[in-house]
Amino acid sequence: MIYKFKMKIISTFLIIFIPAGVISHASEPKTTSVTKPLYTSNEVIIKYKDKSLSSSNNKIKYKSYSLEAKQSFDAHKLEVVKLPEGVKVEDAVSEIKKNNNVESVQPNYIYHLTDIPNDEYLSKEWGLKNLDAAAAWNITEGSSDVKIGILDSGIDINHPDLKDNIWTNPSEISGNGIDDDKNGFIDDIHGWDFLHNDSKVFNAAEDDLHGTHIAGIIAAEANGIGTVGVAPKVKIVPLKVLGSDGGDTADIIKAIDYAKKLGVKIINCSFGGSSYDEALKDAMQSSGILFIAAAGNDGIDTDLSPIYPACYNIPNIISVAAIDSSGNLASFSNYGFNSIDVAAPGVNILSTIPAALTKSNSYSLAYAYESGTSMATPFVTGIAALLVSNGISDIHAIKQKILSGVKQNSSLTDKIITGGIADAYGALDAKSFIRLWGADRYVTAQAIVQSRWTTSDTVVIATGEDFPDALSAGTLAKKFNAPLLLTQKDNINSALNSELNSLNPKKAFIIGGYGVISKNVELQLNSRNIATTRLMGNNRYETAANIANYLNSNGEIIIATGENFPDALSISAYAAANGIPILLSSKDELPAGVKSYIQSHNITKTFIIGGTGVISSSIAAALPNAERLSGSDRYSTNTAVLNRFSSDFNLTNVYFATGENFPDALAGTALAAQTSAPIVLINNTLNKSTIDFLALNLDKIKNKTAFGGESVTPTSVIQ
Repeated sequence: MIYKFKMKIISTFLIIFIPAGVISHASEPKTTSVTKPLYTSNEVIIKYKDKSLSSSNNKIKYKSYSLEAKQSFDAHKLEVVKLPEGVKVEDAVSEIKKNNNVESVQPNYIYHLTDIPNDEYLSKEWGLKNLDAAAAWNITEGSSDVKIGILDSGIDINHPDLKDNIWTNPSEISGNGIDDDKNGFIDDIHGWDFLHNDSKVFNAAEDDLHGTHIAGIIAAEANGIGTVGVAPKVKIVPLKVLGSDGGDTADIIKAIDYAKKLGVKIINCSFGGSSYDEALKDAMQSSGILFIAAAGNDGIDTDLSPIYPACYNIPNIISVAAIDSSGNLASFSNYGFNSIDVAAPGVNILSTIPAALTKSNSYSLAYAYESGTSMATPFVTGIAALLVSNGISDIHAIKQKILSGVKQNSSLTDKIITGGIADAYGALDAKSFIRLWGADRYVTAQAIVQSRWTTSDTVVIATGEDFPDALSAGTLAKKFNAPLLLTQKDNINSALNSELNSLNPKKAFIIGGYGVISKNVELQLNSRNIATTRLMGNNRYETAANIANYLNSNGEIIIATGENFPDALSISAYAAANGIPILLSSKDELPAGVKSYIQSHNITKTFIIGGTGVISSSIAAALPNAERLSGSDRYSTNTAVLNRFSSDFNLTNVYFATGENFPDALAGTALAAQTSAPIVLINNTLNKSTIDFLALNLDKIKNKTAFGGESVTPTSVIQ
């Protein structure tokens, strides 16, 4: 259907363009600025090592002064505390972090609205055409069941283009002064004002211009007047956290928690700044929400000068740059080849504004052209809303489809990760392609884990220096729905350290003996209050057998060579998804641990992976009900596995790994097993049997994911 269209720590990324006769508060560009505080002057946020700890329970003090707890976030182990009069925040942070109960301490950052007026504007709306929205609307215009959070200033909920698309709390009775739904917020009929701690989500036209404009880009109604949003049938949840004097970290975290309880899957974040806010990052990562974040308006490379939250290294963020109507990166827009995901229209964007900003206080004139990455971001949020409306509930799949559905643009190739412009129809119609990779095997494993897990009570840790332990442990990881992490022998490296901080596990399985993962790593885990269980043997064969003994037997086993990785990798995702242990063997002699396992369990079926050159016929003859899956080389063996279990695999998602080396794919077993997806081995060219398998299942494959960089899993081969 086609419609006719008649903050410094954090600032909103907005440049205002005023259409003649619409609003009258424009001025020439500002030539002076007022320095605004970065954080509240008398508060800090403390993160405790255990959520049962609190300043009152443990008498956290600053020198001889007791600290007053103002607000607690038990789910995040956070507490906002008031400092004694005259104490500097910097001094308090330095002193409080010495307490053994404290994991971290930081300022309570202030987030500011910052508008940059300009007297230029365009006379027509172009963003939706650029996004191919009309074609997308033939698939879906959005659903009233989908709730989209706007973490911003307030929203004029009475604007005629917005009022019917503002979420209404069905469990709350308006105006009775009672918390009817017992969620801790009285009369939260249309969201909440966390800045003033009340239910009034629109306070003043100037203060709430920004959120109103963003709401219109996302969900202005298709009602024959004014503008129309990218997703004109979804519901907007106002989450007011910013005003003329800013807003702070604590309020934003509270708003995220509120949205999570409502079941919000997507939140628009048209703000950002240069300060790294650990508490906010952790709250976002653990929320299960996809955040669409503005890249910023400084015209800088964010690989060198990061802007947050857009540049947080967490899997549930899409960062957005701005383009003009010619498809060029906007002059003001930040960019980053490794840090900014996608671009969207952000120059001269027409949308809703409060009526009080017009000359005649008229809603018929309550529209304005504005520019900034603030405006680009809600276009992508709108696309995410369409995907949710079209039945895509997994936030990682939503992100994948948006990034893989872009329109490539040569001017963006070396500027942003995808090199393309967000496209609504492309995202809805796309067969997603995403690459999970990093600077080394450990960072690649981190990227793989981040693509699926935000938190996990259990993790499985294996060496990154060899393949057998990690591939044998995939079934264990799936049993606990746990990610598989890689470590070096003697120390927890930065990538693993970062993931442990994010996942916040309570238990870790260490795979392998002290010769591959030292006692020091175990002690480092214990110092984080992570309980450890080590599964090990005298060699790789015994370790694999001991992992199998820890699992519940289903009567089936898989035998693969312990001398090389491709065969075990080929079967690893199937094995993990179906709870089948992978046991390793040499070519001509079955290890004692494997024999013992078979004798002590009622094994009724054995799958041998690989030809007689890796597992001999004599071994096969000694195994219960053995079936060999093999080919002329590692790639043909891989497709033999894929074809044998094609009816068991969920071919919606397919993962690609190099068949030439093991490191990049080790953590991928646990990821692929989560959706019963296969792992396809490739080289710089495709084996004929691989081509035949992919061609046969072309209609089933919707999402493709590459493990490792371009040099090992070339896009040209996969696509």
